[in-house]
Amino acid sequence: MRKRRSTISSSYSGGCDHVHIKSTAELIDNHVCHCDVCKGVTGQQTTHMAFFNHGDPQIDHPEKMNRQPFNRDNPDGSLELCGFDAG
Repeated sequence: MRKRRSTISSSYSGGCDHVHIKSTAELIDNHVCHCDVCKGVTGQQTTHMAFFNHGDPQIDHPEKMNRQPFNRDNPDGSLELCGFDAG
């Protein structure tokens, strides 16, 4: 008897009225962060973090996203926080 490989596709989507994001790729990581770097960048006590491989999410209007360095002490680092306003 031959085993069949099961494929499960997940779909993630979100955004707001002016930016829509979707991905069928799996997340690398997903958590709520409360580290000093995130607090310093966002000004919030906690930040919801969702990590994808670069190029996995499809964004219909990336120019409308609020982009900022992940670590203000290393603004040229490889990570950035990308957010959007709900209004």
